[in-house]
Amino acid sequence: MRNINTKKYIRGFILLIICLHLFPAINAVSERTERKTLSVMNGWNLWHDRSATWENDKLYLPEEVNINALALNAPGPTGGWKTLDKLPTGGFTVNLPAIVEEYFTPEGKIKTTLPGVYWFWKDLNIPANWKDKVIRLNIESSRLRIEVFANTQLVGYDIVGDIPYSCDLTNALICGKRNRIAIRVTNPGG
Repeated sequence: MRNINTKKYIRGFILLIICLHLFPAINAVSERTERKTLSVMNGWNLWHDRSATWENDKLYLPEEVNINALALNAPGPTGGWKTLDKLPTGGFTVNLPAIVEEYFTPEGKIKTTLPGVYWFWKDLNIPANWKDKVIRLNIESSRLRIEVFANTQLVGYDIVGDIPYSCDLTNALICGKRNRIAIRVTNPGG
């Protein structure tokens, strides 16, 4: 009897860890105050950018990433940034965590692979009192290459899939105003 309860406890604990692992958030921190968190789980847009080229993109290992140099040639959405001003045809509004196969395969068959470029984006208000604080986007997990943009400015790049990633949004955001966070996800293998 005790063995069954232990298994249930362990399964429940693992499920809790998995759920916590998938919650992205934006944090603001200053040396004199505690951490403030803005949950950004709900109301994202998701779109498969079928015309995006990615097959010949140069990939950068974490130690090779220079955001300022990469930003000079950072790819925006096909059709330009205005494409994300409204949800393009074939796009979805989703809550995170989300897997693109849930939305772009018949009956949400997760076993199907969908290589290509997908955009997740959300407009949100950054509190005015976050001015002069370091503002970071924490992504608990993504599938292969992600490029993070704040107000069309590249602020993050990572190719190591399925691990936490954090990037600094501070210089690209306007506190007290509406800002757009966009994440370009490229998965060559689906």
